[in-house]
Amino acid sequence: MEAGVQRHFWMDLAGPVLQENRRVSKALRKSARFYLFFALLTVVSAQRTLPAQTVIAQISDMHLCSSHAPHAATNLNSAVQMVNKRSVDTVIISGDIGENQTCWLKAKSILSNLKAPVHYVPGNHDVHTMDVSTYRSVFGSDYYRFQVKNVDVILIDSQLLGNYDNYWATTPPPLPTYTQAQSEKMMTWLNGLVGIERKIRLPLVV
Repeated sequence: MEAGVQRHFWMDLAGPVLQENRRVSKALRKSARFYLFFALLTVVSAQRTLPAQTVIAQISDMHLCSSHAPHAATNLNSAVQMVNKRSVDTVIISGDIGENQTCWLKAKSILSNLKAPVHYVPGNHDVHTMDVSTYRSVFGSDYYRFQVKNVDVILIDSQLLGNYDNYWATTPPPLPTYTQAQSEKMMTWLNGLVGIERKIRLPLVV
């Protein structure tokens, strides 16, 4: 398998209204700060019996309703239009969707215009140590596995890997009892996938 053949389009939701042109993309690729990026990831399989490539669009860090991203909704609409112009097999929304449930629903409404199937996974602005159930009530499971053409995709909730609510803590405190139980459940599920992945031998994205 050849992996890592990528085409990236970087977008700054906090900046001016998004424009699709080479000048903007080149400038933003050099920027260390951005709120949203859209990447077309092409995974080429050496197995000729499988489809030649799988294209995944990834949209991340929309931060709808954040005062630091005043053009977030407008730019997200533009990103949806850009994705729809391309041949995309699936779209992954990889966290920091909005600042509250109302903003999540607004983001979901905009993203419902995507032509390709959409898969959500939370970020640290979406899930904290005590509210994973709130995220699940809107988006469903915060970790799961799916296949798209010749690629197996595993999405996990990084916030279940530790208590990072206080970024400045020298040593992260333990997770609350309920969240720790959810963390252990996710890790048990993840460990159980090891044997499955060895058997199916498909290209894997985590």
